[in-house]
Amino acid sequence: MSHLQRSLIVLFNLTICFHPVCGKDTEKGTRNEIESPSPDGKYAFRYSRDSKDVQDSEKQTYDLIDKTSGKFLTSVAESDPDLGSSARFEMTPLWRPDSKAFALTAYLWKRGTTLSVFRQDGSKFREIKLPELLAEVPEKAKRGKSFPHVSGLNSQKAERWQKDGSLLVEIETVLDGEGSTITATRKVVLGFDQTTKAAILKSTIKYVIDNPEEEQLSTSADYLEADRHLNESYAALRARLSPTERGTLKKEQLEWIDQRNTAVQAARENAKDNPTDAADREATKMTRARVDEFEKRLKKAK
Repeated sequence: MSHLQRSLIVLFNLTICFHPVCGKDTEKGTRNEIESPSPDGKYAFRYSRDSKDVQDSEKQTYDLIDKTSGKFLTSVAESDPDLGSSARFEMTPLWRPDSKAFALTAYLWKRGTTLSVFRQDGSKFREIKLPELLAEVPEKAKRGKSFPHVSGLNSQKAERWQKDGSLLVEIETVLDGEGSTITATRKVVLGFDQTTKAAILKSTIKYVIDNPEEEQLSTSADYLEADRHLNESYAALRARLSPTERGTLKKEQLEWIDQRNTAVQAARENAKDNPTDAADREATKMTRARVDEFEKRLKKAK
């Protein structure tokens, strides 16, 4: 379980009302806001807080209600008043088009976001158990740099419901240090069967290093693997060359890097849909081709 998820368990008192309709009176001095109705108009969420200034609010609740009658159905989140302002939260619901499920992205003040999913079960809505959703940064993705500070850890966000009923989720981890930042962005497709658990159907991850002092490629895991092979083959070839030949190889490689970067930038600018994906594909393709070329030269040099 991630640190962020543990924090939310402490700060949210998540409860489910397993009755079709449960009455809940509005307490005096509490302000209510009705928001995010379901596509079929039957349900909505009631956000309640004390009537004090929102910055000093001691308690927040977020409940699923029957939109017509206003009756309480399910308690989604409740802040701990003992923790004061650090327990403040904001909710972003995402209804499935058929109104039979919703994903909830919860933003906890200064702590990032976490995800929960609820699905209708008869006249009730039950929470679905999600698999561990992490976006980890491996050492090879750091490219020799040090990132000792965690700016964001496994922040989760519901992106969209897909036509087959699966849910696209984004998980992000951000590390920084030595004037650079590395961001791991993982895209996961969650599938839901008739049980109370979800499963990961598809997962991709990308790493982006942001360094103000040097231009970096937006890299995918495939590119990082190709780049690792390129460095290995370059070093192996260089070891078999004379000093003069090494100088020639270095000059040739620098020219190739310039050509690759130009091609990657062109792919990004000419992309119709996702510029980052287009740039990653071009970088990976050219790097793999360069590796093949070095491997052929290595065989001749033996």
